[in-house]
Amino acid sequence: CTELLDNGLWKLLWMPPTIPYWPLRSEFVGQDHRTKTLLFSAWNVVPDVVSAVLSYEAERRMMGGKLSSYDDPAKQQVPRLRFTQSATGARSRHRLLLLLLPCLRLADEAHPLAAPEGADRKEWVRQRVETLLADPSLPNPKAAEVDHRWEWALPVLLDPGLRALIEEWRDDPDLPKPNPEILPDYLNDLLDLDPATLGRRPDDLADMLTEVALGSPSVLAARMLTSSGISDDARRRDAVIVADAFWRLFNRPAVISLLSQLTEADTSLGHEESFYWRQVLRYCIDGNLQAVLDEAWHLVWEQHAWAEAETVETIAQECVTDLARIIQPLQSRVHAKFYRGNASGGVDDTEVRIRTVMALRFGDAQSEEREETQDAVRMAFNSPFRPFVLTSTSVGQEGLDFHPWCHRIVHWDLPGNPVDLEQREGRVHRYKGHAVRRNLAARFGAQAIAEWRDRQDLWSIVFHLADETARSEGASDLVPYWIAPGDFRVQRHVPLLPYSREVAVFKRLQRQLAAYRVVFGQPRQEELMTLLDHSGVGIGQLGEWAIDLKP
Repeated sequence: CTELLDNGLWKLLWMPPTIPYWPLRSEFVGQDHRTKTLLFSAWNVVPDVVSAVLSYEAERRMMGGKLSSYDDPAKQQVPRLRFTQSATGARSRHRLLLLLLPCLRLADEAHPLAAPEGADRKEWVRQRVETLLADPSLPNPKAAEVDHRWEWALPVLLDPGLRALIEEWRDDPDLPKPNPEILPDYLNDLLDLDPATLGRRPDDLADMLTEVALGSPSVLAARMLTSSGISDDARRRDAVIVADAFWRLFNRPAVISLLSQLTEADTSLGHEESFYWRQVLRYCIDGNLQAVLDEAWHLVWEQHAWAEAETVETIAQECVTDLARIIQPLQSRVHAKFYRGNASGGVDDTEVRIRTVMALRFGDAQSEEREETQDAVRMAFNSPFRPFVLTSTSVGQEGLDFHPWCHRIVHWDLPGNPVDLEQREGRVHRYKGHAVRRNLAARFGAQAIAEWRDRQDLWSIVFHLADETARSEGASDLVPYWIAPGDFRVQRHVPLLPYSREVAVFKRLQRQLAAYRVVFGQPRQEELMTLLDHSGVGIGQLGEWAIDLKP
């Protein structure tokens, strides 16, 4: 808990991006190089215990004492993102639609990567928002009373194409609908709004719309989808699906309590339920959610785009479905029994079902909604979202990939031979792994941003630049997709206890590795270890251990 939670990991809902578009803020400060953790143990009980303890402690800190009982948190915490209607039919929470409506003009004309080199990207987005608001086709009465309908009407005013989506969303049962019994009435309010009846604009309208452009999940999703080449109508529809997944994420009781804690000192937002949507926007901005989604989309798209018979719209739908599913973390359970002596001299036992979200055991899992397969657990771990720790026995050490957002491996106990150790560490040293992307970002990130153009995939540019450089330098064909020299590499941790069996196993592995010096000879060994120290390939995935070996 000290290593994984005391440094603030429990405050994060996603891994920080490898290439942030602006400096991380608030709870994300100091988390720039954070990576997920893969833990292996030969003992069957360890994965359950580690996932239960880490998840329980993380949830306890997130709750901050807000709930009276561990059981049924959803019954104790009312969702903050919800559409309501009074007994007389009055509706007053239209601004929540800003989290769900994918305004394409905000997404495209205020794209932070389009900012000039060296400019403050957030400030540049604000300037673009002010330009959009100065559009002469928009009404701008000066003498009337302030009309707060401007705040939720602007997406449709800026992007008339949204009207077709709103009509489809209202009538199509396949599109997700938060509060489905009330949402259609809110959507009708948007469709029925006459721009000529709007009064004076609120003074802080530009500030609010800038936050929407930088942090609204629907706008970020629409922006993320530009590189796929799908139509604008398809972008809007797919963006709603992604935005709905974030809506559900930010309605989880632990997440509501977390954001309430993080914004207690921010008096500019207030603490009433009606301001929670602004807290969501700030959190998404501080955590560079746009950069996270762009990076995740590159990896997800690559998994599906090889299907030549499929259209880009079909591929995008498959990617969006996968992405929407992993945004909401799996919530498995570990059953723990506690024994206590009673007055009659017997023993009473109490069973507690511990929710595991921060950390999961690899294998089939029972979530609150359904049975989750090993593939679902692996897909969740291979995303930037929770779980941040995956615990496994030997079942997960062969033939599986856990590398997209993880380059930290913990050997709770050492295997009996170096081959099994190599199998374990090979799970996080794979194609376009997290450590590989970090090294490429450090070398080519700034150049890739400078060369980025509208509707391009930033990470495709990064890998293209790295590949051109590798070919010009005569590097191995493994560079840059499998190996990328730099400061980032697979992190290996072995929690050895003094006088334990593991100490002897560790010494034996050292002797076996030392034998390789005799076999390969000193020059070959130095060459081998230099390669392995930077890449983690082969038997030398023991990396820093082998460097200090004596023949």
